[in-house]
Amino acid sequence: MTPAGEQRELRLLTEDMVAEQLSCSTALLRKWRRLGIGPKLVRISRLVRYQQSDLDDFIQTKKAGAAKKEAAPIEPEKERAA
Repeated sequence: MTPAGEQRELRLLTEDMVAEQLSCSTALLRKWRRLGIGPKLVRISRLVRYQQSDLDDFIQTKKAGAAKKEAAPIEPEKERAA
C-alpha cells in the first residue's frame, strides 16, 4: 500500500502514444533519445516506455517563455538534402 495521498503511476505510454501527444514521429522521439534531449523514459528489457508525468514535465520545460534557461524549444528536424 502507498501512503495516503500518494498515487503510483502504473500506466506506461508507448512510443506511438507519446509521438501522437507531441505531434511528432517515433523516429524523432528516437533521435531525441539518442541525443539525450527527449522526455525521460523507462526501459524494460528492450522496451521503451514513458510515464505521463515525465511527458508532462518535458512539455512544461519546452513551453515558450519558460523561466528556465534550458527550457528553449526543440528545433524541428531539418530536411536532408537529396
